[in-house]
Amino acid sequence: MSLENIRALLRTYTPGRRVRFEPESQAVRDKAPPGVESGVIIQILLLPLPPPVFGLEIEIEGPDGPDGIVLGTADVMPDPLDLDTLQHELRHRTVRFARSIGIGIVFPVGASEDGLIEHVRYRRAEDGYQSDLIISLRIAVDPLANPGGINTFYTDADFTQCRLLRRTASR
Repeated sequence: MSLENIRALLRTYTPGRRVRFEPESQAVRDKAPPGVESGVIIQILLLPLPPPVFGLEIEIEGPDGPDGIVLGTADVMPDPLDLDTLQHELRHRTVRFARSIGIGIVFPVGASEDGLIEHVRYRRAEDGYQSDLIISLRIAVDPLANPGGINTFYTDADFTQCRLLRRTASR
């Protein structure tokens, strides 16, 4: 799949976007706990079904705290895409970088693989319209491992470069 196709999917199924579950879906009845009717998109997944079928990892508020389920895109209805809502949903959430795939960000020595979302905005396309969602991140750096003693690194990324992590239950 091309990067442009992945970006188009991310524009529709943006991590952090809330989705409502289709009440008539058998997959929803099988996977969602009773009373759970919506969740937040964590990531898009390529499901092992022919032809290529996409699913969504969705964070839900289960009976024992945050949990996740995987549903097909036909099993959900995305809420309207609103920057303020995304900012509220994503701010201070954690993302993880898959550095082995060459994501184009030069991390300082000692940087964590996780980043904390500080801000959300849209990048403007060359034609002046809104394009991809960009997240501004704060990444911890181990000052003992960094020759310059840097303890924080800031960068911008999109969800082709990192993956939103599910929240964990508070104990």
